Parts: sequence; structure tokens; C-alpha cells
Amino acid sequence: MKVQGTEKILQSNFRLSRNLKSRKKIKLTTIGGFGRYGNQLIRYFFLLHLKFIHEADIEYNSWIGEKFYTIQAGNAKIEPEEKAYALNCEIDELIRLQSSLLYQFRYRNTPCEKIMKQARYFDKKILPMDEFIFNSETAFNTIEITGYFTRNTSIFSQTKAKIINEFRYQKSILNFLEPIEAYLKQQGKTIVTIHIREGDAVGAQLILGELFFVVPLVWYVKFLKANWNKWEDPILYISGRSSSDLSKLFGQFNYIDLNVLKAEKQLIQPELLPYISLADQEMIIEHHIMQISDFLVIPNSTFSFTAAMLNRNPNAIFYRPSIALKDFFVFDPWNAPVYQREYFYSWRFIRHIGVKGILQGCYFIIKCVLSGKGVFS
Repeated sequence: MKVQGTEKILQSNFRLSRNLKSRKKIKLTTIGGFGRYGNQLIRYFFLLHLKFIHEADIEYNSWIGEKFYTIQAGNAKIEPEEKAYALNCEIDELIRLQSSLLYQFRYRNTPCEKIMKQARYFDKKILPMDEFIFNSETAFNTIEITGYFTRNTSIFSQTKAKIINEFRYQKSILNFLEPIEAYLKQQGKTIVTIHIREGDAVGAQLILGELFFVVPLVWYVKFLKANWNKWEDPILYISGRSSSDLSKLFGQFNYIDLNVLKAEKQLIQPELLPYISLADQEMIIEHHIMQISDFLVIPNSTFSFTAAMLNRNPNAIFYRPSIALKDFFVFDPWNAPVYQREYFYSWRFIRHIGVKGILQGCYFIIKCVLSGKGVFS
């Protein structure tokens, strides 16, 4: 089930002389858009990878990671007339589907469509991106990239250690997270975290297929029952939100979630981070707990996938879902596709979500449209 990425470079001023004396520069001015924290992390990983491969300077715009890590603040400005782009959409498929209903849902008014239009307007040439990713001898002065870059993470094999080393918490973030980490470790010896994603995924699975398929909660229960007694003094943390009563499903495991942490006196101290919103504080709490987990079970989500990538526990084991298995399987976050794809828009996928899933998705999409909010906002 190997998935190969389909990024391209749309080139305008891309010099191929191998005798350039000036230092290379790579710009990414869409890092803080087109998705939330997980997507932004993937883009920053990709930018760092190119920085190390090409020994280049990098420029990028402001993004949420600057609040948490000791990384340089982004201040790049967008200059669309002089861009060369790296895409994470299938150019041929995009052209073929332009008149179809699927195109209207998947690509209309997306970065992919806008970049395609700019490519035609500026008469840019489309080149394969793999050579640019892997070949440090590729010569250029300045190039700008954009996209989601949700490829197989094996592309980072040469730069993995350097990328991880870039992510060090700011002192104030450490002071905020340390009591929470200590509390969890007092509750048990083995931290098991499951990430539940419903919300936007309910509607997104109808638009983007199994990239956002909702994992049935019974899969998590089945997985925990099969493994709970194998773990030494386990403590379960449940990340994410669900419309179901989690206490009925997971009560037997004596779990902890964000509500339990918030109920503990003086455990979460938002006053330590007055410059960060409560929502972002809660987000970094859950991302950090995944980073310190011994066992992490995720859905198709860049949020928990990137937490697995940043997990520094050498003995940690990670699991992701499979529609074919109706269960979770072990994966390596540094050698796997960011999104698990098996039966994209096939009858197996439709059977998986069922009539209930289709109706829930339609209701969610209609509600978002009527409220004026985007499906993925």
C-alpha cells in the first residue's frame, strides 16, 4: 500500500547553471495556511529537509509553531508574480476532472486550482519534483514552494535527526507542560494514547474519501481489550472529541482526557502563557502527550501523525487504522505515507461509512455552508 507523492515544481526563474556562486534560498510563504497545526508541521518538516539537503537559506511566513518552539519567527512576504511552486496535487487528474462533480468538491477554489491557473497565466513549465528533493546538486538561486507535502515520510531519511533536533520547546512552554507530564506518569507506568477524530472528518470523508475516514470507536475498544493486559501498569489518555459517551465505551480502562486534566487544581496554568489562546494551549497539551506516549493509536490525521514523528521515546510503538483489517496495525512514522489510502472512493470505502456516514457527512457539509464556515475551518 505504498503511496507515492505527486508534487510538481512550476518553474519561472529556475536557473540550471551549476556554477552559481550565491547561496541558495528556498521560500515557503503558505506554511501558516491551508490546514491546521499538523499540516503546518508537515510543511515545516519539508522546508527543513530542503534546507539541509541543499544547504540553503530558508524564508517562510508566520505559523503557529513559533509560539511553542525555539525556531526563528517567519517574516516572508508573498510575491505571487515571481513564484515557482511545488504542488501536492495530481496535475493530470486535476485537468481531467475539471468538469466533473468530484472536481467541484475536491479542487475548486483550492490551492491546487489557483496554482494551476497561475501556471497557465505565467506560462510556467511543469517539472518532476523528485529530482529537486533528492539531488543536492540541483542548482538554483531562489525558489518558492507551496503545497501540503503529505508524501511518504521516507523522503526525510537523510535529514530525520536534524529535523527532530530543531524542535525544542521554549522555556515557558516547558514550564507549562512539565506538571502535566509528571501527573500522567504518576497515574501509570505505560502511557497509552488514542486519538479520536470526528468533527470535520465526518464531512471531509465524503469530499476527500478515506483520507479522512472516521475510525469507529469500537475499533479502539477492540484494540485496547486485546492489548491492555500486555502492558505494564497502563494509563489511557484519550485525545480528541466525540459525540458519543466515552465513559460507556472506555470506562473500563479508567481513562484520562483533557476534561480530567482541567479538573485537577493548578495542573493546567493558562496564566503562564498569556500570549497563547486557550484553544492553542489545549492543542499543545494533547500534542505533547502524544509525543511522550509509549503506545500511540491514531486515525488518518496529520495532528497525531506529526506527534508520532516528534516522539523521542526510542521504544514507542505507533498504530494506525486499516479499512481492510478493520483494526490497527504498527507503522513507522518516518517511513510511511502521511495518509493511509487503501480503497479511495471504492465500494469498500462506501460500505465502511455506510448510509449513516453518508447522511452525517451531508448534514455536516450543509451546516458548514449555511453557517458561512468552511468545511475544514
